[in-house]
Amino acid sequence: MIKNQMNIAFATYAERPAILPDDELTASCLRAHGVNIVGAVWDNPDVRWSEFDAVIIRSTWDYYTKAPSFLAWLDALERANVRVWNPLPLMRWNADKIYLRSLEYEGVPIVPTVWLERGSENASQASLLDIMRDNGFDEIILKPTISAGAYRTARVTQATAEAHQALLTEILTDSHVMIQPYLREIETLGEVSLMFFNTGDGGVFSHAARKTPQAGDFRIQEEYGGLTQGFVPSAELLEQAHAVLDATEECISVANWLYARVDGVEVAGKLLLMELEMIEPSLFFETHADAPERFARAVLQVIR
Repeated sequence: MIKNQMNIAFATYAERPAILPDDELTASCLRAHGVNIVGAVWDNPDVRWSEFDAVIIRSTWDYYTKAPSFLAWLDALERANVRVWNPLPLMRWNADKIYLRSLEYEGVPIVPTVWLERGSENASQASLLDIMRDNGFDEIILKPTISAGAYRTARVTQATAEAHQALLTEILTDSHVMIQPYLREIETLGEVSLMFFNTGDGGVFSHAARKTPQAGDFRIQEEYGGLTQGFVPSAELLEQAHAVLDATEECISVANWLYARVDGVEVAGKLLLMELEMIEPSLFFETHADAPERFARAVLQVIR
């Protein structure tokens, strides 16, 4: 190993311990800059995290099924003074989608949401069918606030609400719940993701991707047949995405972040925020040829 060479870990997960092919595109760029990059499974007790110059959370894609352990791991990194990106306070805040309420309070348009808080009286007595009728929802998306990849997520109609009541009860055992109207724009326009990298002077737009489900489905993930393609966002869409990042700084003041992915759906020309991904999002490097090098330079700028 080259003396004084910077060593960075891309944190991964046990099912896929190696750096994923998409992340390998930017890892190769970092190696070209003289940085040693390795993949390391986040909950592998044999990894000595303090031996790395920095740890970048990239594909810890099972964290939501082990949320207490993941948060405890972040705490352990903090106690060991390990340098981590994104910053630990930001990731803790971003781990539960209830953060969307804070962004909505700051003026960010989000998908209309009924929130059921675990352990609350309204949650324990909640009827999915009654909630749909009371809010005028003919069809909804039901999901936990701690989730990813359509985990425990269901598309529900009033006709199937009673059949999904058990799922609601199950989710409430360990998570808050989000109930949102089903937006058919997902089928026609898809979900958009806008990637931003911090080069030392705030978030700079890098590239964008549009994710569409296969016919008859609502899930945009590739494992469910979804398609991801690069696209060029309008100036209006970019402005709205920047507003999400501005609101985030009002919610949690962490300047030295590295990456952010703004996910939303366009409804009548307005971006409705679905998620702000700042823990382990796919950054879709393969959709834009220059994106891997841009991210590599952002890493060097922030870490050095």
